[in-house]
Amino acid sequence: MFESVEALDAHVRESLADNRFYSKQSWVRPASTSDGDRIHDVVVVGAGQNGLALAYQLKLRGVRRIVVVDRQRRDRPGPWSHFARMPQLRTPKSIPGPDCGNPLLSFRAWFCSAYSAAEYASFEHIPLRHWQEYLAWFRQVLDIDTVNQVAITDIAWDPAHRCFRLRTDDQVAFAARKVCLATGITATGQWMVPSELTGALPRRSYFVAWEEIPWPELAGADLAVVGAGATGFDNAARALASGARSVTVIGRRPFPKKDLYFELWRGRDDSAVFPDEADSPPADQLDALLAHHVELADADRRALLAGLFRHGRSPANPDYLSRVCDVDRMTILEDWRLERIDHDPATGKVRITGNGERREFDRVIFATGPRGGLDHRPELRRLAAITRTWADTGDPPGDLDQHTYPKLTAHYQLQPRVGVIADELRHIYCLAEIVHATVGLQSVQHVVPKVAAHIAATLYGEQVSDTIALMAALLDS
Repeated sequence: MFESVEALDAHVRESLADNRFYSKQSWVRPASTSDGDRIHDVVVVGAGQNGLALAYQLKLRGVRRIVVVDRQRRDRPGPWSHFARMPQLRTPKSIPGPDCGNPLLSFRAWFCSAYSAAEYASFEHIPLRHWQEYLAWFRQVLDIDTVNQVAITDIAWDPAHRCFRLRTDDQVAFAARKVCLATGITATGQWMVPSELTGALPRRSYFVAWEEIPWPELAGADLAVVGAGATGFDNAARALASGARSVTVIGRRPFPKKDLYFELWRGRDDSAVFPDEADSPPADQLDALLAHHVELADADRRALLAGLFRHGRSPANPDYLSRVCDVDRMTILEDWRLERIDHDPATGKVRITGNGERREFDRVIFATGPRGGLDHRPELRRLAAITRTWADTGDPPGDLDQHTYPKLTAHYQLQPRVGVIADELRHIYCLAEIVHATVGLQSVQHVVPKVAAHIAATLYGEQVSDTIALMAALLDS
């Protein structure tokens, strides 16, 4: 390891300088619109771990006229700096992330240089504040410029210039040949509580997990948390730490007996079949799934998704629950089917009825996760009617709202519905494929390089005539 972050920075820059990584020039032919706006190679929407990783991988391939846009302040993207309430990441520290396998850019290399190898050995899951610090370092050392505190509100195809026009809430405009949606789990949807749960409640009686919560107000209160995924338990633990008198976590589905993703990661032991393999650890089945499931035939892919989501999108698993503070002080209702939620104006209580019984609480925190659907995203609404979703396959997988998610190509592009002519959709990539959005960090190394490689290949194919002309000009000069 390196004696300091400065020493690591120097080594990173030296190793990347050999292929002109830090050049602002791109091998993609430069172009502008008729009104003088530069047409960027790629606009990446989202400057979190996925967006930064994609910018790095594109720059590595010589595609460098890139704009990375984020609605948050610089180096404060995603949930890590806002509503994430867990003290540490949910994935082990050894999982490759935005580095995509480059050991010089790994969390381990940075942390041991910034802190120490001894401290790195002291934890298994990355503390949240260190992940924030790492992402800021990653952006800085790779010279990834971001445009911050702007939100993309519209994406429209400009056929005359063969590019997209992206507008923000301040009417700032960008032009780009390719667009990549890298805003995490909500890239194709929105955080939203189902109206059937909140319709009978005054707004003051409930909170939602993805917004600021005035925790001091909840001291001494009896709370319900609707949603028994990891986020639900994170909020329940925070409420108890803030002085809540009681917290009841309501899970509308049965808890899985095992963590399916962990079991796949642990692998299948084949030593009974081949005894000579007994001294080797089983192969990682989850990595294979993440790397290759998008290339399966539709029928096989639907069956795989149905198996993955049999117990819901992202249920809390036994390993995670073992790390939740004060879980023994929570009342946990498993497989508790909600029948009615209403408000008693006389007492101010929220009444929740399920499984044939009624319980009363002072406040409710909803941690029910995002709702899929391009029509929930203002910048994608004009595309919603023409984009193919899982519902269009005729047999959507699973029992959740997965059918509202776009059916992406094997290279993570949007595609039109059958019978719709919308060739421009192939220029929009999305890193929120439903499995990868669920798994999170472990998927980055599989998805991002593949997307970057495909973007680079298609950009090169689109300018092959220009390349041939350049070759002739160079020979004649």
